[in-house]
Amino acid sequence: LAIMTIASGPPPASDDGSRMSALLSRKTLLATIAASSLVVFSGVFAKQATAPTSQLQLAPSKVQTRTARDTVSLLDDMHYEHRVLNPALSAQVFDRYLKDLDSQHIYFLASDINGFTPYRLVLDQALKKGDLRIPFQIYNRYLQRTRERLEFTLAELGKGVGAMDFSSNDVIEVDREKAPWVTTRAALDDLWRKR
Repeated sequence: LAIMTIASGPPPASDDGSRMSALLSRKTLLATIAASSLVVFSGVFAKQATAPTSQLQLAPSKVQTRTARDTVSLLDDMHYEHRVLNPALSAQVFDRYLKDLDSQHIYFLASDINGFTPYRLVLDQALKKGDLRIPFQIYNRYLQRTRERLEFTLAELGKGVGAMDFSSNDVIEVDREKAPWVTTRAALDDLWRKR
């Protein structure tokens, strides 16, 4: 009922006092809803943040497998550009997927990318079969790397501000989209330390 009152606007008022009262009660209601949402969602996120995720490995569901197969079939049969999923388009999809996950080259290591590269031209065949192991393998590695970066960042912050060196003349590359992939965790740690 209260939400319907908000959606329909303030009730007609005969004077400015009752109009002000309706406006204040709507603001109070909105503030209460916002605060309640924050409490609920913070509890959900806190539970997720403390859940043991170090061994979390996502896997495709039957629905996702069927959807992938159906999507490729629709692409082959009905796309307005008459695009066919072939090795050339497979390479584009693969490159875009990596770019969407890590456009700034701050999570994956060069060894990760080298390990994924053999899939670049065969992703099309896997998707035609509904085989999503390749994208899930890449995404699971991404989750692992983001977890490592979070742990590193929290450890650095845990050292306190006194442990940080603000006297050096370090330079950070702000746009790393064209930068090479970092080869070692130590180099990645250094990159993140500067961030």
